[in-house]
Amino acid sequence: MSKGSYTVWKDFSFASAHRLPKHMGKCYNLHGHNYKLRVVLQGSNLDKADFLIDFGEISKIVNEAIINKVDHAFIGSKEDMPLDGSQKRYDIDFHSTAENLTKHFYGILFMHYGELLKEVTLWETEKSGATYTELF
Repeated sequence: MSKGSYTVWKDFSFASAHRLPKHMGKCYNLHGHNYKLRVVLQGSNLDKADFLIDFGEISKIVNEAIINKVDHAFIGSKEDMPLDGSQKRYDIDFHSTAENLTKHFYGILFMHYGELLKEVTLWETEKSGATYTELF
């Protein structure tokens, strides 16, 4: 008998501002997105309640570890966009492209889920985004 696996996902949304200082197009300027974040978990074993992981537990972890920190915040470095201190910000030491943010969020969530974490996808718009996964 073959051994299968289960895949579950949960979607989240947040609004944030950022800019891409290395981009010579319009994204060089400060702008915002209504982001959609998808967290995908995969594994072969269900728990005693027949869940790979409870959706409520996914929500709790992702909201505390990411969403509450980035929602309605400026995402970027202090050097890139000095603010007066009254604005909410999420400081990073890399450029806030969708590719870099998915890898960053993956790293945060890997600390909670380990190898159950399959991938993280981030949509900047309804039509564009990026996915990051580790290759084990």
